[in-house]
Amino acid sequence: MAFINKILLGIHNEGVGAGYESRVRIGRELGTNLLLGLLAAQRVGTQGLIQLQVPVTDRFTTGGAVSVENFPVSGEAGFRLWLDMSYSLQEAYAIGLRIGFAARDIHRTGVNVGGGMTFNF
Repeated sequence: MAFINKILLGIHNEGVGAGYESRVRIGRELGTNLLLGLLAAQRVGTQGLIQLQVPVTDRFTTGGAVSVENFPVSGEAGFRLWLDMSYSLQEAYAIGLRIGFAARDIHRTGVNVGGGMTFNF
C-alpha cells in the first residue's frame, strides 16, 4: 500500500491558485494494483478516480479507469472511462495505447484514442 500526496500551485490571470491531490495505491507498484484518487484545485475543479492495473505477462500490462470530474469548476460534472494497454520493448522502453469514452452530458460525448512511448529510468 502506498499513499501519494501532492500540493499543487499555479498561476492564473487573477493571481496564484492552489490545490491538493491524494492517491492511495493498494497492491504492488509493478504488479496488480488498485488506485483511488481525489484532486481539488482552486479555480480548476475536482476529480475522483478509480484505476485498476493488471500485468498480463512480464511485458504486457493492461488496466482500466473511471474518472468523475468537474473541470472547469463552473462546468457540469463529466465522466471518463478508459482502457490502457502497454507493451515493454526493452527494460526502459514501452509503447502504449489508450481507448476511452468521455461524456459531459447527453449532447457532449465521444470516443478518444491515444498512443505513446515511454522511457523509464
